[in-house]
Amino acid sequence: MDTIGQDIASLSQRIIKEAGADGIYLSVQSIQDARVSQEVYKNSIAPSELHVLEAANEAGGVNILHICGYEGARNDIHLFTDYPAQVINWAVGPEGISLAEGREIFGGRTVLGGFENGKMVFSTQETRLRFKQKPNVSSQKPERQAWSSVRIVRFK
Repeated sequence: MDTIGQDIASLSQRIIKEAGADGIYLSVQSIQDARVSQEVYKNSIAPSELHVLEAANEAGGVNILHICGYEGARNDIHLFTDYPAQVINWAVGPEGISLAEGREIFGGRTVLGGFENGKMVFSTQETRLRFKQKPNVSSQKPERQAWSSVRIVRFK
């Protein structure tokens, strides 16, 4: 894992410094196997992921950590609270954690919600990005939420 992490860290620095990328989008996922505990994840997998983000940060990147829930798999997003990304992304519905809750979990950092895989609707007709509006429980004010996966809907 260390070698892979070092290679991706080096590549991340080069694409930010030399190619002019604004940052990286690093996808992580809790291992969906009971044999891999949080302790094993933190000791065996997390160091290489952290190394990649630290290298991208050193290069001046604005980096997104994508906590990937794939095909119904859920994550313990608390595993990733110490990951040094500027933006944190997860599928709000499947994970059962709102953007407001996530913002608190991640210490006020920018959060970016997403959809469940395979639940997007595309059309070649007139399209529009739809935003979801719901009240912010703590302030009772509407909170506008943009989602990372573009949901495209047809309008007549």
